[in-house]
Amino acid sequence: RVAGPLPIIGPEAADAAPAAGAPAVDVGPGNLCYVLFTSGSTGAPKAVAVEHRNYRNYLHGLRERVGPGRTADGRPWNWALVSTFAADLGTTNVFGALTGGGCLHVLTRDQATDPEAFAAYLDTHRVDAMKLVPSHLEGLAALGGGLADVLPHELLICAGEALRADLVDRIRAVRPELTLHNHYGPTETTVSMLGAPVTGVPVGAASAPLGLPFGNVGAHVVDGRGRPLPVGVPGELYVTGAGVARGYLGRDELTAERFVDLAGRRAYRTGDLVRRLPDGLIEFLGRADQQVKIRGFRVEIGEVEAELAAQPGVREAIVVARGEGSARKLVGYVVTDSATAGDGAAIRAATRTRLPDYMVPSAVVVLDALPLTGNGKVDRAALPAPDIAPAEGGHVEPQTPAETAVAEAFAGVLSIDGVGASDDFFALGGDSFAAVQAVRTIGRGLSIIDLFQHPTVRELAALLDERAAEPDAGDRPRVLLHKLTRGTGPTTLTLVCVPYGGGSPITFQPLADALPVGHGLYAVELPGHDPSRPDDEPEALDALADRLTAQITERIHGPILLYGHCLGGALATALAARLEAAGAHLRGVALGGTFPAARLPGRFSEWVSRKLPGDRMLSDRAYLDFLRAMGGFTDVYDDAEQRYLIRALRHDVRQAEDFYTRAYGEERPTPVRAPILCVVGDKDRATLLYEERYAEWEHFGPHVELAVIPRAGHYFLKHQAAELAATLSSWSAGPTPAADRPTPRPAAARPSLSTFAKVAGGQFVSMIGTALSTFALGVWVYLQTGSAFDFAMISVAAVLPAVLLLPIAGAVADRYDRRRIMIFTDTAAAAGMLSLGVLLWTGHLQIWHVYVVACIGSVCNAFQRPAYIAAIAQLVPKRYLGQANGLAQLGTGSGDMLAALAGGVLVAAVGLHGVVLFDMVTFLIGVTVLLRVRFPNTLFEKREEPLLREVVTGWRYIVRRRGLVAMVVFFVVFNYLFAVATVLVTPMVLADGSAVTLGVVTAFGGIGAVLGALVMALWGGTTRRATGMIGFTSLVGVAAVFAGSRPEPVVVAIGLFVLWAALMILNSHWMALIQTKVGMELQGRVLATNQMLAMSMMPLGFVTAGPLADRVFEPLLLPDGALASSVGVVLGTGPGRGTGLLLVLVGVVLGVWGLLGLLYRPLSRMEDALPDAIPDVEIGDKDTIQAAADRQLAGMVSGSGGTSE
Repeated sequence: RVAGPLPIIGPEAADAAPAAGAPAVDVGPGNLCYVLFTSGSTGAPKAVAVEHRNYRNYLHGLRERVGPGRTADGRPWNWALVSTFAADLGTTNVFGALTGGGCLHVLTRDQATDPEAFAAYLDTHRVDAMKLVPSHLEGLAALGGGLADVLPHELLICAGEALRADLVDRIRAVRPELTLHNHYGPTETTVSMLGAPVTGVPVGAASAPLGLPFGNVGAHVVDGRGRPLPVGVPGELYVTGAGVARGYLGRDELTAERFVDLAGRRAYRTGDLVRRLPDGLIEFLGRADQQVKIRGFRVEIGEVEAELAAQPGVREAIVVARGEGSARKLVGYVVTDSATAGDGAAIRAATRTRLPDYMVPSAVVVLDALPLTGNGKVDRAALPAPDIAPAEGGHVEPQTPAETAVAEAFAGVLSIDGVGASDDFFALGGDSFAAVQAVRTIGRGLSIIDLFQHPTVRELAALLDERAAEPDAGDRPRVLLHKLTRGTGPTTLTLVCVPYGGGSPITFQPLADALPVGHGLYAVELPGHDPSRPDDEPEALDALADRLTAQITERIHGPILLYGHCLGGALATALAARLEAAGAHLRGVALGGTFPAARLPGRFSEWVSRKLPGDRMLSDRAYLDFLRAMGGFTDVYDDAEQRYLIRALRHDVRQAEDFYTRAYGEERPTPVRAPILCVVGDKDRATLLYEERYAEWEHFGPHVELAVIPRAGHYFLKHQAAELAATLSSWSAGPTPAADRPTPRPAAARPSLSTFAKVAGGQFVSMIGTALSTFALGVWVYLQTGSAFDFAMISVAAVLPAVLLLPIAGAVADRYDRRRIMIFTDTAAAAGMLSLGVLLWTGHLQIWHVYVVACIGSVCNAFQRPAYIAAIAQLVPKRYLGQANGLAQLGTGSGDMLAALAGGVLVAAVGLHGVVLFDMVTFLIGVTVLLRVRFPNTLFEKREEPLLREVVTGWRYIVRRRGLVAMVVFFVVFNYLFAVATVLVTPMVLADGSAVTLGVVTAFGGIGAVLGALVMALWGGTTRRATGMIGFTSLVGVAAVFAGSRPEPVVVAIGLFVLWAALMILNSHWMALIQTKVGMELQGRVLATNQMLAMSMMPLGFVTAGPLADRVFEPLLLPDGALASSVGVVLGTGPGRGTGLLLVLVGVVLGVWGLLGLLYRPLSRMEDALPDAIPDVEIGDKDTIQAAADRQLAGMVSGSGGTSE
């Protein structure tokens, strides 16, 4: 009851003068049933207007889904109202009873929230069915008699929140006969619109499926553009049908935003991320608006909540983002079982071993219960602000000057007050980024590892005082070994771990924490690798190994196991020989994620590496992009810190390369007597072909074994620390059974550099001959016909068969003997060229004969190139594989350039007859070499997927990303125009010049391509890669305009030089975008799709360029042409000038196309819309990775919706 009269406000218009007595109201399906205020995820109240037809449809659907009543006698169910009637969830209990003829039990708020009172009520009253929020049920079950005492007799409906798998298991354990339903529906779709009985939760799912749609309701899983998605692909849920409410009362703009048209039907955008399972059920994946940005990284809050909930003793977990901008941090709230769970600091510390820094909550607050709204949902707005409490025992003021300085540094860096002597830097919310700032602020020679090992104010201050008290502290050599294991008991085995390139010793903390009792771990601090000490210089490997040997033998007694990760494997290997020579008890050497990689032998290679170090051919930015794509350096944010660590990494690369080069050269190391274990992640792209390559460590010791960590990438020392610890512990305890050891593939012939040199030399000669003949045939055709179209058709014949055969050429190279493929294709191409030569020498050669021979050559080349590339891994010792691949690519590019330079001279000197004869000789050389060598039967890299599957799945990936779609459309047009431009150059030059001139001009284009690639490698590109990718398109257009503007060869040469340089820079920007935004696992799919689209445009450009040049533009600039007196004054007149005009126009269009691309924000700002592709902790198959990427993107593009029931 309320005191006094209250005004009555109706949401619908009423008559000004209502009739006296009972009004005659005709209530129809379209009339308003109720208005329910809901804040949704945005916090702003919205009044949802629901009509009678909406609610009636829900009641019909509910009755069909849950049944009429008791299973034993069919009598109506008795329902209990345990949540507020002000939320639509509670109306199910009310109308479930009223429409079924059952009894409705209305509990007071005290009864509904007090576990003992609630259990007592159910014990004395028969309640058959009820509906409530899972967190409400968790709260009732947390105290009192337990879960069994607060469950109804027959039917329990959970809704409003995700029904977690562990709660389902608990319900099933105590009441297996209870019918459990999971229902779902935003307020805007009338109570619930999905529902189903829950018999179990699918393996790997965090919560129960939401169910199937009620009658007259449609559930649509769509992408960001409203297009339906197939089974298993994440997307946003749209709801159509009779349950969709009228809209928001008085909020027309918001109604139009959330209630939209979907293929002609009125739909509500839920903002929930879901996917459809094969059985038709809808699975909830998270809220679209639960993604936040922390320090520039997109974080899905649900992933952090799942990690907190997985900690022992944690029953419930919620994570929110607090603060703005750079001060924004995550805060976790947990409800724990006090018997098994630690405090908030301990829970947070545990998550630091599983999550990257930017995903670790700055504080974890332990609550007795999560605050709930009136309808039983978690009230995020009521969660208390984290109180960064002092350490256990209360606040203790700093006592010494050192403690005061450290406390002030902590307070300043973390922006908090009242830091005490017992406070822990990381418990206060510090992370590795803040740790660098703190150490720099404190100074006094501190390092990052010092702070990690002495995290409290008192401990760190004591360390400072201790060092200051030592009279010779400044003269003593720095301690490079840091103990990371915390135990003080006896040690049966000590691990000494060397970090990866640019790495810190603290990266081994997860491994130290995962080691079994009795194992100790010391991590090596590499000089010049601590960002808090920017003036430190890196140290040479040999000198560092000597220093470490002395410190290890001095400090560690007993069995030692060396572990080196990635580039750290070189230092670990050098240490092993020294420790054994010093008499240390070396139990073994474990080398993680690495194989020995040496430079090519010889003085020339040494001179090149000294003058042009390989690591200098890559910019800092490209280095960092590559490392992040591999999963490393994801917690490095400061530009200065990035530059410092990349400098250290470059040093480590050079030192490791020098060490392995000397070891395989004149300084063969003394074999290590201790066994060697090669540890790899089976998804690590840095250790491909590990099944064979692990045996390369036999060069350093006779006893080598292999261990593989499933689903692991390159940085498994952090992400799979428990698996690595178990592997090292069990291996060091005894030898691996012979049955478990991998057997290297027997080789009929051993890989060698001499074999590779012979084959590569033969192929290089053969490629030059092919390039020469292709050049000469094009010149011959144009000189015979004077037609740009006839010349363009040669290009079509040389490209189109290769495009069509790409899907099967790679598969053939994978399945069949690559040596035989190369012999067959070279022989077939030689036969085609021989037949052409016979026709030429007998005077019967016609144009169509040339087309046929060009087609034969294209087919042969399509099969020969993949076979040769795959064969390189068989021919060369794999420690030189990267350099061998580089030499092969260099040979191809330089061969084409050399052919262009020499082609014109040869055509002029010996004619087509001589060039054909020369090509025959080169084929003979190539085939002879192949016949005389034997290919070792060793492993080689195969295609991971058939090309057609790559293209199809790559296309699916692209079309769900607006920026990538824009990029594909942009480059389809670009590739067409570029094909037109490039095919015009030859007829334009030959129309008024010689074959020699054409050769020189073409070679200038090749030189430009080389220099463009070099510039991009050293530069790194524009700040926004999309800007460089699009902007250099315009430069390509400008260069084309310049090349076509005048007939002088020098003008054409300069234009082609700039054009090809700009193209290489453009392509490098594009490739960097793919690498950072698509990632290593999926970029093959996207690249295959782009390659197929690009190559398909080339023949179209060639075909259209010829007729345009011959029939339209050439006549315009003849001496008597229509444009001779106007445009001809600038461009010149005569043969080839019309083709030059067409080239100019194509260049103009390219330039304008680039400017339009810069103005089109979905393309120019695509980097903002697409998240960086950072590998997961565990790497699954490509389809799983692609589905996860689709889910992440769906969360970014979907808007926020109303409150889900």
